[in-house]
Amino acid sequence: MTTQLDTLEAIGTTYAVLSRAFDYPDEALWSQLEGRPLSSLVGDDVDDLPGDYVFPVRSQDERSGTYLSLFELGKTPLYEGSFRPQDGRDGIQEDLLRFYHFFAVQLGDRNRDFPDHIVTELEFMMHLVGLEAAAVRDGHDPTPFRLAQRDFLDRHVLVWVAEMKKRQFGTEGEVYATLASWLGAFTHVHRDVVDDALAETGNAGGHPISDTHLA
Repeated sequence: MTTQLDTLEAIGTTYAVLSRAFDYPDEALWSQLEGRPLSSLVGDDVDDLPGDYVFPVRSQDERSGTYLSLFELGKTPLYEGSFRPQDGRDGIQEDLLRFYHFFAVQLGDRNRDFPDHIVTELEFMMHLVGLEAAAVRDGHDPTPFRLAQRDFLDRHVLVWVAEMKKRQFGTEGEVYATLASWLGAFTHVHRDVVDDALAETGNAGGHPISDTHLA
C-alpha cells in the first residue's frame, strides 16, 4: 500500500506543479523550476521528453510578459472550449460542471476559474487523485475515483492535450512548449497507471461515469 500511496502522491504533486505552471506566473514556483533540468522534475516514468532541457532563469517581469503575450493577448487562450470549437464550448462546460458538482467541487470567482480553464481541470484531476489516495489509505474502495479519472482524462484532458499539439505555444524548446510536452506525456502515463490499477482489482472494463450519474 505504501508504494501505491507514494505513486498517487507523486501523481498529485505533478498535477499541482503543472496547474500552477499554467497559471499566471507564481514567482516562488518558477524560482524552483528554473535552472533545473527537466529530467530532475519529471521522474523516470515519462519518456519522449528533452530530459536535458533546462528552464531558463527569468525575471518576474519576463515571466509575466511571456504569459500575457501568449495567453492573454495572443491567440492561445487556455480554455478547452477554445481548443475544441468543433465540439461547442457550451456543451464542454456543461459536461465539466457535471463532473465538478458530482464530486462537490465549487469554482471560485476568479477569471481562471471557468470550468474549462486548464488550471481548473488539472486541479480537478489532482482532487480525484487525492480522493483515490484517501480511499486506499482508509481501506475503502477506490474504484469509483479511478473510473472518474479515466473518464475525465478520456472525455477532456487527453482530447485537449492532442489539440494543444496543433497550436502555437512558442517555438520548440521555449517554456510553454516544453510544459505542453510535459503535460501531454504525463497525462498519458497517468492514464496507463489508472488502467493498471483497475486491472489489478478486476475493474478494467468498468463502466465510465454516465451522463445520468453526473446529472
